[in-house]
This record gives sequence, structure tokens and C-alpha cells, in this order.
Amino acid sequence: GVVNLILGNTYENGEISGEGLSYSELRNGKWTSPANFTIKGFKNKSGYADFFVSEDGKHMLISAEMDDSKGGRDIYISHRIGKKAWDTPINLGVLNTPGEDTSPSFSPDGRFLFYSSDGQEGYGGLDIFYSVKQGDNWNEWSGPKNLGNQLTVMTTSTLASHQLGKRYTSSLATSREIRIFTHLSPLRRSCTRN
Repeated sequence: GVVNLILGNTYENGEISGEGLSYSELRNGKWTSPANFTIKGFKNKSGYADFFVSEDGKHMLISAEMDDSKGGRDIYISHRIGKKAWDTPINLGVLNTPGEDTSPSFSPDGRFLFYSSDGQEGYGGLDIFYSVKQGDNWNEWSGPKNLGNQLTVMTTSTLASHQLGKRYTSSLATSREIRIFTHLSPLRRSCTRN
């Protein structure tokens, strides 16, 4: 699949043009100019959000604080309804807590969902959890399982990168420069169904 990088602004002619969302694709080793897109009914109350698009480009995980969030940011899923449009995000209730639920990602085959949370029983800080997709329904996931203390992020100022393989993150350096980082995931062991 195409690698997408979600950006927290809209762009026009390569310049930030306002609030909203855009994406860039990695093609032939280079990032494309950002293209704006919309998520139906998306209104984030937090100053932070995380996005992750599935390998097939049809499903997006979102960590945001919306009207139906249980506390801080919750994990949502949205489905593509057009080239530059996504459907209303659905709260993945069984995964969410009164705390912060962040950094969601899918395994490459889409069977597993990984995320960080400080609202579940764990080892402190942001523990990393996984959930298993229930059948073919992208809106239903098993209860979360903790991956253990070897993968815990100890400070809330650091978000875990935990997609199986590579994960790209961005940082806005200036209004004209976006720095993109590649992270190799520490998760190389397989997860099994229980």
C-alpha cells in the first residue's frame, strides 16, 4: 500500500492555508505536496490528535477528544467514502478509558490494532496494548491486552511508535518546512489470539 502522512493543517501551493487536515504520500522515495481532505463530523477538542491509515487505504484510526469520548483522547475508526473524504468517526468503546488513548496503528494485515493508554491497569506511563479484529467487521475489536513492561513508554511527553515495521511522524519546523521522521518499530514478535 501507499504510505500516507497525515498533517494537521490545510495547504495551498505548498503553504499552510488554515486549520484542517491534509495528507502526503510517499511515492518513489519522495513526499507529494499535501492534499486537503475531510472527515465527516470530526471536531477534536484536544490540541493533539493521531491518525493512522490501513495498508489498503480504506480505514483510518484516529486518536482524538470528541463529544462522545470517555475522558481524554479516545480511539476512533473512520472509513474512506471518497478520494478526499472519510465517514464520521466511530468510537471503538471497548478500547477506550477515562485516560489518554493514543498512537493507534494497525498491523500490516489489519488483524491487530495497537495503541498506547495511561487509563488501563499497567506498568506506569503509557502502556502499549493490542486488540484483535472480530471477523471482518472493522468496527468491532476484542478487549485490549497489555504487551508487557518491555514496551512501556514511561513519560507522557513521549508517544510510542508501535506499528509492525516502519512508522512516519512529522514535525512542523517552520511554516514552510515539515520534518519527517522514520521510526523502526520495536515490535517484532507476533501476537496471538487468546
